[in-house]
Amino acid sequence: MNKTTNKQLLEEKITKLIQTVEDAGSWKKPFKSVMTNGLPTNHYSKKLYKGINIFFLWFEAIEKAYQSNNWLTMKQCNELNAKVNKGEKATTIFFFKPLEKQELDESTGEMETVIIPMLKTYKVFNIDQTTLKPKEAKIEAMVNRISHCEEFFNQLDLCPIKNGNSPYYALKSDYISMPSINKFINAGEYYATLAHECIHATGHKNRLARNMNNKKEAYAYEELIAEIGACFISAHLNIDADDIQNNAAAYLKSWLKALKDDHKYLWKAMGEASRAYEYILDQSNPHELVAS
Repeated sequence: MNKTTNKQLLEEKITKLIQTVEDAGSWKKPFKSVMTNGLPTNHYSKKLYKGINIFFLWFEAIEKAYQSNNWLTMKQCNELNAKVNKGEKATTIFFFKPLEKQELDESTGEMETVIIPMLKTYKVFNIDQTTLKPKEAKIEAMVNRISHCEEFFNQLDLCPIKNGNSPYYALKSDYISMPSINKFINAGEYYATLAHECIHATGHKNRLARNMNNKKEAYAYEELIAEIGACFISAHLNIDADDIQNNAAAYLKSWLKALKDDHKYLWKAMGEASRAYEYILDQSNPHELVAS
């Protein structure tokens, strides 16, 4: 029997993710409930997972109906004097580990050190699969959600936010236009939209310097990054907004052909959104992040 390689395992996980996204219903309803539990977090270290692993763990929680977004390894579970319940299966997540290798530089004839990213995996369990008490991992609902969101966005030092008739990020002038909150269906929709525009603002040349020209493909790709990043912020703030989920599903579906042609593209899109989210989070409430 041939052993499944890490690369094959990653391809299988991404294919499953794409199949889930193809069903917009599966994206919307369960994703809403997962968002109210925040982002996937390591229960032992309290660090957030990042990149495509966020989606792997989110969808695993949806599929298995876990009530928590807290995860940990078997070793970490044992160190907390707890055990993984009998018969439970682990969820595999991925990260790149730099490997140093000596290679001959043909132009100089000398040996040089080359850094090669090695795809590695490790296995985690949701705390619902363990003897840990669920209340240890549940995130309490915010008492005053609007005040919490206001505090979060007021602490950001990205660019000016100006009153406007429609929401957008002006790249050349580096400002965000936002209509009055009274023009939105509810406060959640307002903050979710603001989160989308803030993700756009991280792409400025003086910040993360993404390719943000107006060509069709680059524009659509940037919108995809903004929607995914806004989902991350919405989860962090417990924002319950349907439109942000519908838009995210629509953008992902529009890119399914490209994703199927090259699965690495999905990793790249998720990674860009994760970096934008981290950039914003570091300004408001810094976290150390784990698992790219």
